[in-house]
Amino acid sequence: LGHELVPVDAAVDDEATGHDRGIEPGPCQQLGMQGQLEGTRHLEQVDASGFHAAPRHFFQEGIPALIDGELTLFESMAINLYLAKKHGGPLAPRDVQEDGRMLMWALWAANEVEPHTIKVIYNAVDKPEAERNLDVLNESIEALRAPFAILDRHLGENEGNVVGRRFTVADINTAEVCRYAQSAATLFDMYPNVKSWLASCQ
Repeated sequence: LGHELVPVDAAVDDEATGHDRGIEPGPCQQLGMQGQLEGTRHLEQVDASGFHAAPRHFFQEGIPALIDGELTLFESMAINLYLAKKHGGPLAPRDVQEDGRMLMWALWAANEVEPHTIKVIYNAVDKPEAERNLDVLNESIEALRAPFAILDRHLGENEGNVVGRRFTVADINTAEVCRYAQSAATLFDMYPNVKSWLASCQ
């Protein structure tokens, strides 16, 4: 269908910023590999040795990126929402109301959850042990209690799903940012609906 996943070389510096761009498998890759979008070509999972340098603007704008004909998108949540709406099916919004809710939850996850879950995975898993900041880790886990309480209550009231009382792209997008905090087992034990929902999404 003309969809092209454009990975980049994780070792290549961004000349514009001087920063390295790391590669983290995102929800767009999960979406493609799960194959739940009918008619959508699977996105291939490749190791770092198979990455090739992308056009310069991808370094400047972000990764991953999707090319669909003349359209280029970055930001994995936006890619997921686009693919779901383009191809339809049970993952996609059924009407404009569901469309609005899916966008709402994507923005909520990006703004209220991800800033804290990223710090959890960095300071509990990704960084070398000597570089981990336990104060930041504990503060981030504490900061997640409020949004997790909201999500836990919502899931309990909506048959264990984020939108439409069924598994949709909203679950994929929200679960992707929540999973970064999975090392904080005691946090998930406090919110059983979130814990069981995340397990079902993976």
